[in-house]
Amino acid sequence: NSTNAYYVKDNKIFTRTFADFNNEIELYSVSPSKIIANDECLYYLFDGNIYRLSLDGESCQKLSFPESVYDLGKIISATDISFHGANLLICDKLGDSVQEFSVNSGTLTFTGVAIAKGKTAFNRIGKDSTAIEKFGNRVAVLDPFKLTVINTDDVGYLNGTFTNLYINDAPDAFALGNQTILSVKDNALSSYDLKTNASNQLNLQINGEILKQFYN
Repeated sequence: NSTNAYYVKDNKIFTRTFADFNNEIELYSVSPSKIIANDECLYYLFDGNIYRLSLDGESCQKLSFPESVYDLGKIISATDISFHGANLLICDKLGDSVQEFSVNSGTLTFTGVAIAKGKTAFNRIGKDSTAIEKFGNRVAVLDPFKLTVINTDDVGYLNGTFTNLYINDAPDAFALGNQTILSVKDNALSSYDLKTNASNQLNLQINGEILKQFYN
């Protein structure tokens, strides 16, 4: 960081201040595969997990990996870390990705920024999307994995911009209205209220092919 150099020797983390570089200080007894530091703390990688160490070596915390219904937004096994501003870029070899996470009270939070190919995420549309509609400030896109509603007034990577519905149970077809989405799955019709987030099965059977043809 701006005041110290940090390094690993004899299975321990050591530090030297630039003001007194000849003085070696033992910081913490661990042999990580990677260490990075800023002026607030030090992060190190050990056995696929990420730890945050205070600069005086007195406090060490294992960071919690988040869970996700998507391919991205979670870490299988961290293999490298780097800073991206105040956030962490985490390489996951098993997950075949580089993802950005913020650190909040010991928990990693996915920012939506990632380098990956063919992965699902809250802000990614599948390449095999089958339908797209726009109504007002919303765009809705159907792919084989989910139905995504995007707020075009706030386009970005943030989670609040995207509403993902029917994850792992995508409908066959849908229609986007002002506050309501109608969707059909196996010829059964349901509605979703975008204002209240309430979903209801409608007592009406409809031919999904008719809905597809009408909105194509």
